[in-house]
Amino acid sequence: MGAYTKEVLQHFQNPQNIGEMADPDATGESGNASDGDMVRVFIKIKDDVIMDIKAQVFGCVTAIATTSVTTMLVKGKQIEDAYGISKQEISQLLGNLYEQKNNCSNLAIDAVIDAINKYMNRKDEPIPTGSRLACSKNLGVKPEYRPYL
Repeated sequence: MGAYTKEVLQHFQNPQNIGEMADPDATGESGNASDGDMVRVFIKIKDDVIMDIKAQVFGCVTAIATTSVTTMLVKGKQIEDAYGISKQEISQLLGNLYEQKNNCSNLAIDAVIDAINKYMNRKDEPIPTGSRLACSKNLGVKPEYRPYL
């Protein structure tokens, strides 16, 4: 565990916003059961602000730590601002993750984007221009959905 930064270990040992949410406005998922890392997020939105977020994560130290940081970053943000959170920003907050853990570090923000997109699709509102999945909505393609196992 010497390769992990102090920030990663702190979030791994004391993750924030972990758990399930009753009656969320949307749920998003990311990961691949065959690779072993999965993240599911639950969000509550009011007036286009993410008022609450909870996450379930099954994965490595990095997946747990990045999920914790991501939920902290997203909570209280406008939907459009949440779209703008970068994977690099998450990595920097954890002391710059090493290259081999980039896949794990992307799961939580991808799950958040999936949840927001599902919420926006349900409301039949346009996804903000420049968002990671705006192109798929504009082309009439639904974001890839994998059931949580």
